[in-house]
Amino acid sequence: MNKGLNTHAFTVVEVLIVLAVTGSLLVMAISLISGQQGRTGFTQSINDVQAQINDVINNVATGYYANNNNVTCSAPGASPVLATPGSPTNTEGQNNGCVFLGRAMQFDVGGDPTAFNVYDIVGLQKKNGSTQSPQTLTDAAPLAIAPPNPADTTQHLYTQYGLSIKKMTYTNNGTPTPPDITTFALTSSLAGYSNGNLVSGSKQVELHPVKTSASIAAGGEDATLAVPKIIAVNMDYVLYPDLTVTMCFNSDSSNQSGIITLGSNGRQLSTTLQINNGMCT
Repeated sequence: MNKGLNTHAFTVVEVLIVLAVTGSLLVMAISLISGQQGRTGFTQSINDVQAQINDVINNVATGYYANNNNVTCSAPGASPVLATPGSPTNTEGQNNGCVFLGRAMQFDVGGDPTAFNVYDIVGLQKKNGSTQSPQTLTDAAPLAIAPPNPADTTQHLYTQYGLSIKKMTYTNNGTPTPPDITTFALTSSLAGYSNGNLVSGSKQVELHPVKTSASIAAGGEDATLAVPKIIAVNMDYVLYPDLTVTMCFNSDSSNQSGIITLGSNGRQLSTTLQINNGMCT
């Protein structure tokens, strides 16, 4: 005797349950992939910032700056005078009396936590009215090649994947030294003299905080804000025995933060990176 097929159809409720479970699994998979992409992007961006800082350290150590023959510098008095080639006061290649001192890095430019600038700093080759090389940054009268000077070698950069700086602080021998800053300068050590004679020795890269001011908080981009004055006036010329600058960055796509520490601890200037779960506060 022929038996009929015993078929069983899914009910509407069962179909809905399957769709709900499948949808939940899909959402979990997408969330997992998205979270992994966010962590990967954060790691890449924070490593890129650390690499940028290390590049600036190396630039100062080797004497590199972004001139490209578009800046002239003269030293007719107590401070450098910058101009562009072909100007009435300078001609191309005549950088008499000026030397490259270092570079400065400014974060949170114009209130944008993803923006940062790199400035070149020049100074006097000889102390004003003297034939002797400057022994201190005060003697060298540091000046940034940036507005409102006609010459400008500023590098305008941005972090990747929305990485944003939350705060930057500096400490001396482990003791916080207010105020918080957004800018620091790296300079080459200057000549030393003993009894009027030049003391030989290897040059080192020195770290100087540039103290917060209304101009820096506003970004220092507009000519009226006088970036060179910020560098020259607000740079802390004192060499602390153990100065450390700490920068805390937040991820835009994962619950992570990165702390970049810049210091020497009595040795060569270098950076370290620590990645944490949770955001900077």
